[in-house]
Amino acid sequence: MKNVTITTKMYEETKHAKGYRSMNAKLDGKNVLTSIYSNMTAVDFIEDTIKTVVADAIDNNEGELTINVTLPAEVTLSTALETHLVDKYEADEVVSTVTFA
Repeated sequence: MKNVTITTKMYEETKHAKGYRSMNAKLDGKNVLTSIYSNMTAVDFIEDTIKTVVADAIDNNEGELTINVTLPAEVTLSTALETHLVDKYEADEVVSTVTFA
């Protein structure tokens, strides 16, 4: 089982820098992906994270994956989008289950 926790943080504009959002993904407590780009959507980041987890599991010859993704309170997936993401990644023979919390 792979437990992924995604967090976001907003940084306000200062006199020296524009405001931006950072996103971080941890897999079982270890950093796996970080983004500080304002042009990346939360959904793109979620997908990039899942792709990274799957690729790492393939590289390490791990068996079928169960991936649990915990999202920050600021990120809400519609039922349709969540279903789409689950169907998309569970179609891969390496992924048995994807869940979002």
